[in-house]
Amino acid sequence: MKQGLLLSMVFRLQAMNNAFLPLSHGAMAYAALLKMIDRRSPALAKEIHDVQSAKPITVAPLQSAGMVPSHPHVHIVAGEVFTWRVTALTANVAEEIQQMVHSVERVQIGQGIFQVLEVVTSWAEHGEARQTTYPELLNRWERQAVPAEVTLQFVTPTAFRRGRVHQLLPTPRLVWGSLLDRWNRWAPQSFTIGRDLLEEAILLRAWQGGTQRIELDHRAATGFTGQFTYRVQPNYPAVRLMMAVLADFAFFSGVGWQTAHGMGQVRWRAKGSLVNN
Repeated sequence: MKQGLLLSMVFRLQAMNNAFLPLSHGAMAYAALLKMIDRRSPALAKEIHDVQSAKPITVAPLQSAGMVPSHPHVHIVAGEVFTWRVTALTANVAEEIQQMVHSVERVQIGQGIFQVLEVVTSWAEHGEARQTTYPELLNRWERQAVPAEVTLQFVTPTAFRRGRVHQLLPTPRLVWGSLLDRWNRWAPQSFTIGRDLLEEAILLRAWQGGTQRIELDHRAATGFTGQFTYRVQPNYPAVRLMMAVLADFAFFSGVGWQTAHGMGQVRWRAKGSLVNN
């Protein structure tokens, strides 16, 4: 069922105990969110769990000012405050999560137990929170100048899976094809651009990045991170519009494989600042 609402929600959590989490604890964070949904709506939790392709949620890893990305674990100290971001890509999931948070006082992620201090859903309260709709994203870029070039920052490891093989090069066909598939799956108005045209019209112009090994629910995986700039060649106005809309959409949807487990978190960057606001 296609719906119009998009939600990015940020929890502020205070640790209630000392604990260790793996640096790549997205599977644990996903399990925590699904458990929270299950308490109110077992049917919806099962529906999300049973989806074999891209799920209508994304779950980011915990963040705090004291975290050291090079460490293999997140050391949780009682009293420390973390942020935790989740997104919903359909109205029924977004509305359920919004209702659910009113009754949630504690969250357990792995061995870490956290008190919920607050939950925010607007950019004015937190730069990672936002609410909009698919039509609003589309209308935004139909009303203003559309850039020919977009720089995406992949902030958590990202990969594309074909069978048992992980693709680690973010080609235009893979990146924008992933976003296009998700948009067309849930948005009220689809784009009719095919993957072959994406490859023809969009160039990977510049990039700076690397790869990172992570653990996903007892499975090892490798993903890429970094900044990658894509440019639409002249005479493709429809592709330019689509790229701007999908770059905005990527803030909610993520890109590639295992976005519900924290992979594929993406931000649109312009001269060092966020465009998604």
